[in-house]
Amino acid sequence: MQPLGTLMYVLYDSSTATAVSDDGSVVVGWAHVPGNDVLVAFRVNNGVLKEMAGPAGYPQTQAFDVTADGSMVVGVMFAENGERRAFRWTDGVGLEDLNAVYANLLTPAGSYLRTAQAISPNGRYIVGQGFNAATNRLEAFLLDTWQTTAAEPTDARPAAPDTAVLRVVSYNLRYDNPADGPNAWPYRIDRIAAFVRFYEPDVLGVQEALRSMLDSLQVRLPDYRWVGVGRTDGRDGGEFSAIFYRTDRLELLESRTFWLSPTPEVPGSRGWDAALERICTWARFRDRHTGRTFFVFNTHFDHEGTQARLESARLLHRVIAERARTAPVLLTGDFNTTEDTPPYRTLTADGRLRDARYQAENGHYGPRTTWNGFERLVPGRRIDFIFVTP
Repeated sequence: MQPLGTLMYVLYDSSTATAVSDDGSVVVGWAHVPGNDVLVAFRVNNGVLKEMAGPAGYPQTQAFDVTADGSMVVGVMFAENGERRAFRWTDGVGLEDLNAVYANLLTPAGSYLRTAQAISPNGRYIVGQGFNAATNRLEAFLLDTWQTTAAEPTDARPAAPDTAVLRVVSYNLRYDNPADGPNAWPYRIDRIAAFVRFYEPDVLGVQEALRSMLDSLQVRLPDYRWVGVGRTDGRDGGEFSAIFYRTDRLELLESRTFWLSPTPEVPGSRGWDAALERICTWARFRDRHTGRTFFVFNTHFDHEGTQARLESARLLHRVIAERARTAPVLLTGDFNTTEDTPPYRTLTADGRLRDARYQAENGHYGPRTTWNGFERLVPGRRIDFIFVTP
C-alpha cells in the first residue's frame, strides 16, 4: 500500500481516499479531525494537501469523486442540524453548494440535491441522491451541468451532432524552463497531451512553444499536424505561436507568420516598447465536413510593452481585415491584457471580432480567469481569449 504522506497522519487520526485522477496526481477523500469528531473533505495534489471546508453552517464535508484531470471534486456537506447538501469544488473557484448554482434546474419547488456521489471525467455530469418534492422521497439524480434550464420530459431522440461545430482551444504551454522544477515541461507534457486527446479540439492555438516541445507533442498527438515558425529567426529559433489542427477534420490550404512590429515581414523584428519579439501565425483551412473555408490566427502579445500591445492589436486587426475579408475568422492567443483595456477594445470595437465567452449559446462554463503561475487561478486576470466572427 502506498500512503499519501506523513502529513495525513500528523493532522488526522484516520482518513479515507475515495477517488483518484487519471494520472494519479490528485487524490480525494475525507478525514477525521482528532478531538472534535468532525469529518473534512481533502484533496491531495502531487503531495500537497488541501482541505475543502464547507461554508458557514456546514462544519463537515466528505469528498467522493474527482474529474479525470483532478480539477473538480464532488461530495456532501453536513449542516449543524444534520441536513446534507451536495457540493462541487473547482480549482480556482472553491467549494460551491450545487443547490445554489443550479437552483433553476431543481423542480418542483422544495426539491434539493442531497449528496453528489460521482462526476463524469469531463465534469459535465454529476450523479447522487436528492429529495424530490413531487414524490416526497429521496431519489437518485443525474445533473447535466451544461444545461441552463430545467428540461421537460420528451420521447424525442437527441439531435445528431452539428457537423459545423468546431472545438477550439487556446493554450499557453509555458516554455521549457528547467528552473520551473516540478512544473517544468518534461513533467507536464503527458498531462497536456492527455488533455488534448480527451477534449479533441479541432484547432489548438499554443503559445510559448519551443521547437522541441512541438516535436514531443506531435509524437503524442498523431491525429494532429501543426504550422508555425520560431519568432527569433522565422525558422526554428525561439518561441512559436503554432496552430495544431486535426487532419481528419481540416485541410490546410495556406499559412504564414508575421511579426508584431512596424516591419511585420522582417523575421526577428521587435515592435515599439516590447521586451521580446512577438508574432502571429495564421492558417486558412477547408472544413472536410462542410466544405467551408475559414482562417485561424494565433498570437502572443508582449508581457511588458503597453504601447506594443496596443499597436499589436491595431496591426492584427488590420491584417485580419485585409487577409480574411469576409471569410470566417477564429483568433486565439495569450494577449497579456484584460477586457477592460485599449488593446481588447481595438480588436472588438467594430464588431467584426467578438469574444467567444459572450457568444456561447449555452453561456460560459468554468473559471472566469486564466492566469495562475502554476498556483491558484488569480481572479480578474483573464488574459487568454478566443475571438470569433459572427
